[in-house]
Amino acid sequence: MSLSQLFSSVELDARRAALGLSPFELAAILEVSKDTVLAWEENTLQIPIGIALELETLEDQLDDLAAAIFDLIKHKSAVRDTPYVDVNLIQLPNQDGLPFSMVKVAAARALVEARDSGITATLY
Repeated sequence: MSLSQLFSSVELDARRAALGLSPFELAAILEVSKDTVLAWEENTLQIPIGIALELETLEDQLDDLAAAIFDLIKHKSAVRDTPYVDVNLIQLPNQDGLPFSMVKVAAARALVEARDSGITATLY
């Protein structure tokens, strides 16, 4: 089985999009050119196996940030004894230099989890 069968251009594109990243933002994180990312996604250049590992790291960071945001929402709700809370984006936990587009995806995930837990949260 070739490396391209292990990690396809379609998977790269889908995972990049799920992270909320543009090709340019992913290129900056991976320290490659935007043209390289586009070539990987267009299947005109083989994707190095290490890229899958880099994406896993980014996905883990996104999951960790979403969990931290949800914890902040739960804490504010408990402290104020109300299911309605506002959270200033400045109050968000350490974002480890993540692009703001990824922070927004993490915040959206946290808001969904809060809603599913009966908390109405607003980020501003």
